[in-house]
Amino acid sequence: MSTSARQFPPWINGVGLVSACLLSGFLVIVKPCWADALETTRLLDVLSAALCLLLAAHFFRGTAALPVLFGRRARGWKRIWYLAGVLAALSVVPQVSKITLPLLFVVHVVMFFYTRLYSIENILFQNSLFHLAVARVAWWPEWAGWVPAGAMVPRVEAASLNALFVSLGILMYSAGFEKLKSPLWRKGEGTLQFFRQRHLIRPFFSKLSALVPTSLFVGLGYLVHGAELALLPAFFSPAALLPIAIVLAAFSFSLFIVTDISFIGQILVVQLGVLIWTVMSRHGCLWLGGGEPLHGEDWVFLASAFVTCIAVHLPAFSQRTGIKWLQHLGNGINTPISVFTEAHQEGVMVYRFRLTAEGRQIPVPQVFMEDGTPGVLQQQRPRYLQSSMYLVGRIVRTAARDGMLSPKDEDFLLDLMASGLQCCHARPATVQLFIADSRYHENPVWRLFTTGDFITPETASLTLHCNA
Repeated sequence: MSTSARQFPPWINGVGLVSACLLSGFLVIVKPCWADALETTRLLDVLSAALCLLLAAHFFRGTAALPVLFGRRARGWKRIWYLAGVLAALSVVPQVSKITLPLLFVVHVVMFFYTRLYSIENILFQNSLFHLAVARVAWWPEWAGWVPAGAMVPRVEAASLNALFVSLGILMYSAGFEKLKSPLWRKGEGTLQFFRQRHLIRPFFSKLSALVPTSLFVGLGYLVHGAELALLPAFFSPAALLPIAIVLAAFSFSLFIVTDISFIGQILVVQLGVLIWTVMSRHGCLWLGGGEPLHGEDWVFLASAFVTCIAVHLPAFSQRTGIKWLQHLGNGINTPISVFTEAHQEGVMVYRFRLTAEGRQIPVPQVFMEDGTPGVLQQQRPRYLQSSMYLVGRIVRTAARDGMLSPKDEDFLLDLMASGLQCCHARPATVQLFIADSRYHENPVWRLFTTGDFITPETASLTLHCNA
């Protein structure tokens, strides 16, 4: 935990937990009517198609990061990764998704239970798959003839849509509480600093952001932070919910337009877009049809909401009791949302690959350009290679402090370098890693990553050789 987080009153987690449980529990029990049965089916079909399309793009555009996720020697996972991509593509078709989407959920759970990195986009994808899979499985008893047609599906679909919106509110609420612990966000400077991260923002907007008054960024920071905290309580007032959802949707849109935080921004835009559409189409009559007796799916979603609140607001307790791993098998929300804070500005190292084959240097797509700005491997791709810069920074600091590179850290760096080979077919080949401090805003000083003190050029470089 960062110093800034320790300085904030510790009871804030308790306040967040109790308030989130009360709000989300009441919403699951009361079951507000977001749409009629036919419209609910259509909304779930739209959500399913959009999210599975994004997930298919995530899998097929994320192959370069497989060595980082599963290790350079774990080739079996590559087949499962492609299988998940095929299932996601098939699930775009609503009728097919009634079979393939629950299978996709299971495959996603298995893969990311064993993966090395588990980021916000994985949480958002799995949370969506969890609720959509429940809605799709509801069709199976009708197909088998166990229940009459129409007796179960409308009820389960309505509960799934409501629970998905509630879980989105819990996620935003968690993000807001995490930002309360950060002096950066309490001063309103979170958005300002985020949109001035040269290694994240697109070059055009990097120049444009320098022209925007600081006061505008500060106001935007307070607006977004307030909207995150207010989304879950605003479910009780459709009039308030609409503008809050629009603010969050606009900010989410900027995540993949101004920066390239894929696929977090895209998922949030889809979910918030459907939320906005339902509120507008109901004309403020959100509570009509609510208050029905609780059924089995309601108890599942109620337990899921409570356990999710514990996981995001009491992470240490969640770790000790196994709730974190239980959540990994469910909706995937097993940790507090990792928001941008001071910790993301300290000791971050951007990196580049140098690939040589037969004595000559081979051009290779890069995660970061020579000037430190986002490279090709960041453009509309999963964040695994992008977020690895934080791990590289930690490894450099730890090795410089201890005077040695641990075997575990060395293995991760070799896996990271192997991702450079994923985009190049030259064999045999040699990969070397170059690093630079992300705080350089112009002309970063790139130096060869070495197994010594990372400063002296004479030390041996960390090199990955590949013959096949």
